[in-house]
Amino acid sequence: MLIDGIKEMISMGSLKYDLSRIRYDSQGLGMTGGDLRRILSKNLKLLRSQRSLSQMELAEKADISIPFLSNIERSNKWPYPETLVKIAKALEVEVYTLFKDNSPPKSDNLQNTLSQFKKDLSVSLHKSIATSINNSLETISAHYIGENDHV
Repeated sequence: MLIDGIKEMISMGSLKYDLSRIRYDSQGLGMTGGDLRRILSKNLKLLRSQRSLSQMELAEKADISIPFLSNIERSNKWPYPETLVKIAKALEVEVYTLFKDNSPPKSDNLQNTLSQFKKDLSVSLHKSIATSINNSLETISAHYIGENDHV
């Protein structure tokens, strides 16, 4: 019965939750190519801004085109290893620094997402139960008060 109520709340839209935030790697590899591009993109922008470099300045220092750098920063292009070396030198970091993932581990993200879902579900259930109780009390009250008026 409780599960049916939860399903009904979800289908009625009273419980809105984005379960797509939970990431699952079906191959068990832990990281995908898209993840690497995202990390590279984020780190390039961060390192460039920390050094107060514009895209034009970094592209010039790394001897690459501005559109190419822009595409790398937007995860649209994947540079050759030689290009990564040039970019790292221009930023005065080691190449591996471009790929350091400073985001929390996926298990933490999953745990936080599930914890938030549990809190959201609890709040929605409390509201739903309170509404049901109030409706029931009003129905009972109307029934008995209505009967007493006729006596």
